[in-house]
Amino acid sequence: MKENLCKRTADEEEDKVAQSKKRKKPSHVQLEFRERQRSLNFQPAESNTDLSVTSPLIDFGVRYDQAKMRVIMAHWILMHEHPFSIVEEQGFNYFMKMANVNYEKISHMVIMKECMKVYEAEKKKLKTILKDINKISLTIDLWKSPIEEKEYMVITGHSIDSNWKLQKRVLGLVHIPPPHQGIDRANAIHNCLKDWEIEDKVFTVSADNGAHNDVCVSILKENLSRDGKLLYGGKLFHVHCCAHILNLLALDILSEIKDIIDNVRESVSFINQSEVTLHTFSETVQQLQLGAKKLVIDCPAHWKSTYVMLSCALQFKDVFLTFQDREPTYACLISVDEWKIVEKVCEILEVFSDIGNVTSEIHFPTSNFFSVEMCRVKEVLHLLSCSENDFFRTMACKMKGTFEKYWEHSSLLIFIALVLDPRVKFGLVEMFFQQIYTEVEARMKINLVRETLFEIYNEYEVMYNVRSSNEASNVGSSSVSTSCKYHSSLRSGWYFKYLKQVDSSKSELDEYLEEGVHICGKTSAYEFDILEWWKSNKLKYRVLSKMAVDILSIPLSTVFPDSTFSAGGRVIDSYLSSLAPNTMQALICGGDWLRILYGVKKIQKPEEKPVEIVLSIT
Repeated sequence: MKENLCKRTADEEEDKVAQSKKRKKPSHVQLEFRERQRSLNFQPAESNTDLSVTSPLIDFGVRYDQAKMRVIMAHWILMHEHPFSIVEEQGFNYFMKMANVNYEKISHMVIMKECMKVYEAEKKKLKTILKDINKISLTIDLWKSPIEEKEYMVITGHSIDSNWKLQKRVLGLVHIPPPHQGIDRANAIHNCLKDWEIEDKVFTVSADNGAHNDVCVSILKENLSRDGKLLYGGKLFHVHCCAHILNLLALDILSEIKDIIDNVRESVSFINQSEVTLHTFSETVQQLQLGAKKLVIDCPAHWKSTYVMLSCALQFKDVFLTFQDREPTYACLISVDEWKIVEKVCEILEVFSDIGNVTSEIHFPTSNFFSVEMCRVKEVLHLLSCSENDFFRTMACKMKGTFEKYWEHSSLLIFIALVLDPRVKFGLVEMFFQQIYTEVEARMKINLVRETLFEIYNEYEVMYNVRSSNEASNVGSSSVSTSCKYHSSLRSGWYFKYLKQVDSSKSELDEYLEEGVHICGKTSAYEFDILEWWKSNKLKYRVLSKMAVDILSIPLSTVFPDSTFSAGGRVIDSYLSSLAPNTMQALICGGDWLRILYGVKKIQKPEEKPVEIVLSIT
């Protein structure tokens, strides 16, 4: 037994020696890495030499691919709109060398070419996707280059994807040649559509109310009518931007109370001029036990900033009224009547501000959300015009003149979008008309919306071959013949007579309108996913669901949150202006596509945001 134990021990020792011999010795690279890991050598800040350092992070099982790294860097530059020269910065190259010792420095020309390759590859993918969509709605937005005084147009496409999600993609940034007339803009848009091969898919074009845009959309409508039939005879083709209208209305209001706004602005500035005045004001706030804690000085170029300043100051109106007793040098006294005007103006501007918040709470809002908000604007102006106060009636008259031009062109689309919201259908539309118009006018407008809705639906039925155009007035005829062919022996008897009596003329739209409204259990109206509802009912409403999502994807605004509140136009920064038009387009379009691909939100640059000074009141 003892001999067996000794033999087994000897065998185990031989196995250990054999295994140790099989072990691979560390390579000279691994040995060098272990040695250098003990210390890191940093290049002096003033050094102009290449960074020859060893990375502390090395994966010996993965081969470094410089070509792949260039593609990734191109994605990064496009996503965040970095200048191409960033890859030549010394700190950036030091960082990359520390991350991977095999990284090789890239020039700005090389990365620019790589960005163009990425742009072309992504464009090809998007072109394939656009072939499968039914309808696409466009928004056009003008940008100006202050350096070269050039005009550019950003063309964005809005559509529904195969998952019934609303999608937005920038399709082009095109240079508009002088003299920047409507026909020049129309030609630029048409060329862009031909490049994407979607000229026969365009449903609507949304633009602001400029005279050149009216001419542009009119010419484009005529050109596209030659290429293919526009839905509803193109009567819904031109959509006027509601954000642009709100800007005009807000400026109308603020111009009427310019002197009051100047006094409020001077009052807030006076309080902020020294610690003494701020302390005096704070003591009064504490004595009156007010809950508000801040004042705001506005940036006059942004009307929402002015609205915030007025609404904040309004909370301290009692303090301002008594502040002169404590501070004799305060000379911007605002009267009680003026504060009442400020209060009413803030109520109106709050409605306008809520519309901008739609795009803040919902990244890509469907048209029904804007429809509700624009109806609120119409109602506010109607009530204001009935005010007993002469000042507000005069203000309302001026604003209604601006708003009615928009309402005349866009109200039909607004109400169609509302009807296609299963939570309201025609109920909300009828209630709204009855509050704003006389009984006769309300009935006429309701009938117009209904007739338009059915006419568009009939075109969709023909489009999807549900019935021929000659059968558009009798949807159920085909179903009767289909049922009867299995009962040919009964065609002339009681069975056929019974089938003839059955009400089979109802279309999907008829059935949708006759059914009760959808009861939504969501606490917020913005939480309801209307596209998801239509997706879940697509088998029940095979044609109507397609029509609904096409209409609901129409953008009623051409701008997004921060731009919505700007009183001025959009300006291209100096870096983009210095690039060639093709390169500029690649950066704008490619950046948009990649941000959506990676789920990255564009960060607004500081100069694009309103400048507000907040005063803390303890």
